[in-house]
Amino acid sequence: MMADLVFLAERYIWPLGGAAGLGLLVGALTCSVRPPGLYGKVSALLALAALVALVSAVGSGAVRGRAGLALDIAAGLALAYVLGCLAGCLCRAALSRLRDQAEASPPTA
Repeated sequence: MMADLVFLAERYIWPLGGAAGLGLLVGALTCSVRPPGLYGKVSALLALAALVALVSAVGSGAVRGRAGLALDIAAGLALAYVLGCLAGCLCRAALSRLRDQAEASPPTA
């Protein structure tokens, strides 16, 4: 199992990096500091359920051969994208807090 993950990471490093970079960009641009509404919560739950189903299918080894390799690659790309989205959202939240602190403090001269 670990050898398969190392092989995928070595073979598909550029697509994984691209998925993470795209996720970082999307997370930074679409993340809202305000609490999400019902649509956002339902979307997040559906995305989480799909990711859990994908990871459980990969972890169980139910799909073998070429289709299993494609499923492993899809799981890796999805995970890289989601982690990039989370990182982008966290960066945006941190920068928003810094901006708010800078606006609240009086300028020193």
